[in-house]
Amino acid sequence: MSAGSIIPADLRIIESKDLYVGQASLTGESDNIKKTVELENNQEGLDSISDFDNICFMGTNVVSGSAKGVVIKVGDSTYFGKIANTVTSGKEKTAFQKGIESISKLLIRIMIFMIPIVFLINVEKHDIILAFTFAVAIAICITPLLLPVILSSSLSKGAVRMSKKKTIVKKLDSIQNFGAMNIFCTDKTGTLTEDKIVLEKYLNVNGEEDSNILKYAFLNAYLQTGLKSNIDEAVVAKAKTVGIENSLKKYKKIDEISF
Repeated sequence: MSAGSIIPADLRIIESKDLYVGQASLTGESDNIKKTVELENNQEGLDSISDFDNICFMGTNVVSGSAKGVVIKVGDSTYFGKIANTVTSGKEKTAFQKGIESISKLLIRIMIFMIPIVFLINVEKHDIILAFTFAVAIAICITPLLLPVILSSSLSKGAVRMSKKKTIVKKLDSIQNFGAMNIFCTDKTGTLTEDKIVLEKYLNVNGEEDSNILKYAFLNAYLQTGLKSNIDEAVVAKAKTVGIENSLKKYKKIDEISF
């Protein structure tokens, strides 16, 4: 695998060099993840299998570096395949849908209960055909034929009002469910914010601002091999504003030892 490669299966890395992988298709995070041969993080402290440093997942892409790996999962058995199956499988009915079904079933039960009673009452006064016709008419009146239309109209009206407040509704059923929420959690990083890190201060061990700290951080961030992180870009941008990038002429990179 090298920069630009799309990973075709779940892989266990056996050899890597400055490998960074984009996992936005799985996790939604815009930050690229460094992958290594060994599991750097404590396995017990990982929240998800996608946090494993030594596993590359199907559907992700190599942003920088190169690596070799052994296929451990393919097709539907991959992490990506399991997510796809979960999304495409039948979704659990919402409280709103369950409520509509409950009302519909109640009206149908009432209809089934009323038809024989209405028929028997009218058959004594009228002929069978007229009594049966009247019973069927009563059943049609009780049947909630226009209920879907009424619900769609009400939800559509709510969607129009929300659109005036810059809120787009893709599924009408979600309006009632969203309104019934007590707690709503969202990961706003990069979505509601600028997704940008800015370096404000650079302090030494004594808590004093020291230009040498910025200089050495700049040399490390600018000369390092592989993909630069958001912090590296913030350090480089700060160094350029204060003119420290001119110190590059005094240094020559010989080799790099990762840590």
